[in-house]
Amino acid sequence: MQRTNLRLWLMAALVMGAAAGAAETPPAKKTAEAGEKPIATAGGRLGDLLRTWYAEGTAAGNKGDRYDNRDRGHSGLDLGAHPQLSKVDYTDLDRKAGRDWAAQGAVLGGVVFGNSSTSGGVYQGGSNPRHLYSGPVGLALLAKQYAYNNIYIYPEHNDYDPGHNGNGGFGDLYPTNTPYLIASQGSSGSDQPFMHAVAYTLAAFRPEVKKRLIESCLLMPTVQMILRRSNKNVPHIQDYLTGKAHPTVFDGSQVDALKMVELAHEIALDAVPPLVQLGVVEEDAAECGRDFFEPAGGTEKLGDTPAVIARVASSVKFARRIVVSAGLSSDLNKRPLAFHWVVLRGDAAKIRIQPSNKSASIWPALFDLFKPAAGSPGAQLLKKALTAEEVAAVLRAAEEYPKAKAALEAAEAKEKPLQEARGKAEAEAKASEKKKADAQAAHDKAPGAETKAALDKAQADLSAAQAALK
Repeated sequence: MQRTNLRLWLMAALVMGAAAGAAETPPAKKTAEAGEKPIATAGGRLGDLLRTWYAEGTAAGNKGDRYDNRDRGHSGLDLGAHPQLSKVDYTDLDRKAGRDWAAQGAVLGGVVFGNSSTSGGVYQGGSNPRHLYSGPVGLALLAKQYAYNNIYIYPEHNDYDPGHNGNGGFGDLYPTNTPYLIASQGSSGSDQPFMHAVAYTLAAFRPEVKKRLIESCLLMPTVQMILRRSNKNVPHIQDYLTGKAHPTVFDGSQVDALKMVELAHEIALDAVPPLVQLGVVEEDAAECGRDFFEPAGGTEKLGDTPAVIARVASSVKFARRIVVSAGLSSDLNKRPLAFHWVVLRGDAAKIRIQPSNKSASIWPALFDLFKPAAGSPGAQLLKKALTAEEVAAVLRAAEEYPKAKAALEAAEAKEKPLQEARGKAEAEAKASEKKKADAQAAHDKAPGAETKAALDKAQADLSAAQAALK
């Protein structure tokens, strides 16, 4: 029997909120300091906009942003185009130990973006994204980089090319899709358009907005939202909620750096995007050695992270179920959130999404975020967004929750047999209606004592079924 591995991933993406207007108060005209480096040297409208915004104080620039090259200049960013950027420096000891090479395995302080035009062979681990996507350790690292203002661009090399087993290409070799990095279509140098676009975008944010995004773990999620919303193959806002905007690998020819800087600059404090947080509530568990066959300890779980839940479905079970909550998602401006659950890849006819507003299962996890020891980015953001009185109210609710949950479960237990009885009564009433209709049709066609008796009995049965239903 041939086993087919199916991939499942749930990826949270930011949907841009209401269009942002100008800053609340007119910014002061910026006076150039002696020897100050320009925000950008690019010509055309993009460069003119950045320089104008920076002069008027409405663009943050790249001061404090760092660029991390991890291929020893093989496909390095021309810093001359971004004079305010600084570079992550590596010592001779770092280089000797290989700490400046290939995928970044650490989280660097401050705002950092970088690249590495390096890759293993298709049968030797493949590209940096495939290496990072292939297990929980890599996904957890990427999620942490994403939350702490780091993002990297890596070419797909031979991991996402049309073909099969080397005939033309090897097809899609990625086990998941994430917003945690940017994978570029192609090999060395295909990362260049993205590096420039990210640098320009970081420079274009309003100073107060960039500061808020950095503090709230939202800087790189917002950069990803802007990249996906502004791609040339995403001409309409509704396309953002389709697979067009969220490919596994991005084509550099579709990058619109001008649109990206315009979108970044439009965001005001009252339109900062929300923080999306996913969590698994329950799922059909597959047992290694029974439902699928791998070495001892094998698992279908690639990772559970705040923006990506990844599985490799190896089980022989035909249908699988997973319940995911986005209930811990939040908005800095306390706006109500709307959730869109859509199939971005695969056969939508074979995937059923059933949204639910039942959120009881996410409350314990939410209450845990308010415990004094909770120090995750999500916990810090929630505590910061609420007043002391509101936090106290949440803690009181946490104390009352177990009792309320027990009462609800007891009520649901009593309700269950009543619902079952009602369902049975509805089925019997429906069947009686059909029998009565059939008897009526038979009597109308050939009236007689026998058909009349059958009709009377069907009517009596229907009346009894309807009384039972009441």
